[in-house]
Amino acid sequence: MYIRRKSLKNNKVSVQIVSAKRVCGGKRKLVILKHIGTCDIGDSVSYDYLLKIAKDKLENTKYLKPNTLFNLEKSVGGSSFFDRFSKPIILKVGFNEVLGSTFNKVFASSIATNSSLKPLLCNSFEHSINIDLLKDLVVAKIAYPVSKVKTVNWLNKNNLNYSLNKLSVDMVYKFMDKIDEKQIDIFSNLILKFVKKELKLDINILFFDATTLHFETFIEEDFRKPGYSKVGKHNQPQLLIGLVVNKEGLPLNYNVFEGNTFDGNTIKKALEDIKSKFKLKEKEDVILVADSAMLSKNNIELIEKNKYKFILAHRKKSLNNNLKNQILDKDNYKNNIFEIQDFNNSNHRLISSYSEKRAKKDKLDRDKKIEKLKKKITNNKLTKTKLGNSKLQSKFIKITGEAKVNIDEDKVEEDAKWDGLKTYITNIPKNVLAQKEIIEKYNDLWRVEQAFRIYKNDLKVRPVFHYKKERIEAHLLISFIGLFISKYLEYIFKVQKYSIRRIIENLETNQLIILKDKKTNQQFEIKTEKSDICKIIYKKLKVNGWP
Repeated sequence: MYIRRKSLKNNKVSVQIVSAKRVCGGKRKLVILKHIGTCDIGDSVSYDYLLKIAKDKLENTKYLKPNTLFNLEKSVGGSSFFDRFSKPIILKVGFNEVLGSTFNKVFASSIATNSSLKPLLCNSFEHSINIDLLKDLVVAKIAYPVSKVKTVNWLNKNNLNYSLNKLSVDMVYKFMDKIDEKQIDIFSNLILKFVKKELKLDINILFFDATTLHFETFIEEDFRKPGYSKVGKHNQPQLLIGLVVNKEGLPLNYNVFEGNTFDGNTIKKALEDIKSKFKLKEKEDVILVADSAMLSKNNIELIEKNKYKFILAHRKKSLNNNLKNQILDKDNYKNNIFEIQDFNNSNHRLISSYSEKRAKKDKLDRDKKIEKLKKKITNNKLTKTKLGNSKLQSKFIKITGEAKVNIDEDKVEEDAKWDGLKTYITNIPKNVLAQKEIIEKYNDLWRVEQAFRIYKNDLKVRPVFHYKKERIEAHLLISFIGLFISKYLEYIFKVQKYSIRRIIENLETNQLIILKDKKTNQQFEIKTEKSDICKIIYKKLKVNGWP
């Protein structure tokens, strides 16, 4: 293991830590263990500093063998040489160069010409950075999703746009208070415009779903209301988010509802927005895909009133006995698909499919639930009074006597009959979409579910500590824009299969090190060498970064 100096193009020199390893045939292959950085040839100060960093890393490596280093003491002039420099400033500039430029690509030109966004474009310094501040809050949300206080510290530390003035939490809160519903609509419209005109993507197939976000409080206010929580936080106020994505998984629009809103009632607002914002051609067939939570007679009437097509999951166990018996009869299936046309004396089709893979998963999921129930029953942790508060499903439970809880084997056996079966309802004629195509399009609903996972896990949209309605809505807008940019980058790099986390991990290594000579006041900038993935990202996005 030793330090290697490598001459690059454009009069640059790279400092690396490398190791020579034997490969097949006894040959030795040079392996790069760590890129330390690059600097201009002839810039002895920056070069010596890179050597110092390399030496420190090697000295802290327990596998370092003696005599593998050439003598650095002479080249760096001794440790006192570095006493003349101030503490280095390390900026993670990769985030702003890639994420910031992507934000500009989507929004910048439209923002500058939109009069409704003037409250975000004032002349004084305190407000003139607001549009940049929105960009930086979005960049921080993707790269370092934490509270607003920690976000401010991170932005100041990385000096994205605040080299002359420091950002404060009050500035962020004042900015968030200025964002209103009209401006939120403008940003979602700009995203739609970008998807249609710049990306030239069709939006005639839309996927819709809703999820809950609970608050770190027990106080109700505005749309913070207790309701059915998908994560078992039924005693804490929450809000409901409805999200629309296209077939590429790009989020196009979102709505916020009071926490006690029923999932099925969210589709009405989504349909209104699709009609008013999306500006679809009159003759264009729009297909709305959603899960069984959106299934109701009223919702179907609303969808068809707007002249849209739909594919919805159906609750197979809620059908009448005659239909259930037909679905359970395997003789009715051809290539694992069974269809009932003119369902409920309408032009709707009821399609049922069987999947062996799904059957195995259904059985595995049920077995896990029953195993947990058995453990709780054995340990006397699941009594009649505690059953209502249990997060576990109670459909397999039988209560005998006053308070004795048992597994109902008959219910388990009945549930097992439905393993691998899934039903769908649609108004799309058979000559337009065949059975298999209907199922394939419904299966793409995972795209909106994946968007929610990024929304919650990668962007950490919660915990939500804000209590003012304006700040909650601003927080959700920042998160939504962050979600769009994240999904847009994943779409751009779908061939490479780069997730947003992998992109962020590589951008984090793209840093700028600033040194200042105390004696001469001369400032030196050292740029770390980009990873191979970073090089692909910069080239693909045509970012004006480092060569």
